[in-house]
Amino acid sequence: MTKQTPSFLPPRYSHYLRKWIGFCLIIAGYFFLIRPLRVGFLSVLIPMIDPLVESSSLIELRHSSTTIIATMYESLPLENPNGGLVDRHEYTYAPAFNMFFMMASLALWLLDDLKSFLLPLSIIHITSWIIATMFLYAGLTLHPNWWIGSDLITVYLLPLASMSLVAIRYAQQLTIPSR
Repeated sequence: MTKQTPSFLPPRYSHYLRKWIGFCLIIAGYFFLIRPLRVGFLSVLIPMIDPLVESSSLIELRHSSTTIIATMYESLPLENPNGGLVDRHEYTYAPAFNMFFMMASLALWLLDDLKSFLLPLSIIHITSWIIATMFLYAGLTLHPNWWIGSDLITVYLLPLASMSLVAIRYAQQLTIPSR
């Protein structure tokens, strides 16, 4: 005979309470731990890359607390022979562990699989962070077109990989009967 711990809530409601408490802890952990680390990383990175950008008059750098946006112009506005607008391209760089990390964590918590899938999710984000930073550096030192890789990773591939991990786990739960 197993001893059951007393609870002030029926088991069904205590399950929902645990889910809500977990949701709140994941969201608080993201906004009070992970996001300040991302902001700190960019506050260290921006002074390092500013001298590299200032050497080019065709690149303009803007940033928010968690994102760097590089605007690259085809030519200076005064040099445009047509007198019209100059073609420009905007590329972004943002450290990983963004909002999609939090949303994937919440979804995995909802699927009762956060513990077993937090490591693969973290590996996805760390790997993409390293590769996007390498593209950022190549875009600053070799040729500005390398920023496309950073933009591709941070805007498209990282969210896709995070949400795909959740979709894969959900599909596994549908095909594997519960224990």
